[in-house]
Amino acid sequence: MEAPVLTGRSLQGGKNRGPAEGSPGMERMRWGFPVPEKKSRIINARAETALEKRIFRDSLLHRRCAVPARHYYEWNRERERVTFSLPGAEEFYLAGCYQRYGDEDCFVILTVPANASVESVHDRMPLILKKEEAPDWLLEDSLTGYFLSKGSPLLEKHQEYQQQTLFSQEDF
Repeated sequence: MEAPVLTGRSLQGGKNRGPAEGSPGMERMRWGFPVPEKKSRIINARAETALEKRIFRDSLLHRRCAVPARHYYEWNRERERVTFSLPGAEEFYLAGCYQRYGDEDCFVILTVPANASVESVHDRMPLILKKEEAPDWLLEDSLTGYFLSKGSPLLEKHQEYQQQTLFSQEDF
């Protein structure tokens, strides 16, 4: 699957489609780093260990990206879709990094342990960047460690359907 991804590649003389040289711009990239011996892809990287992994280290240090989003969703244990958004923000970014494989650029999304707003649904969540944080994530190599350890902000949860019960666990 391809997605629009924000990069800072124009600083490195790449094919960035930003409004001006030296500014972030959008590109289309394929989601997931291919696994050579399998027909699968690695779509996420754990922020807390990504710098230790050879497959992610160089990308994290030199090729960071941000995927624009208005919300994202996870499936809960009952296989119901739960949507998360950043309160008061029309958009936010999912932090990631990218790498060239053959003739295509591919990206992964960084994940962190779920915070209080997500943990009842899933044990991991994307590393969320507020809109104003994206340029520093993309362009400031010295801040990479800070962003990888900062965690994600609290999110709003929306679920179209949620099973209700008339009884509490103590009633049984």
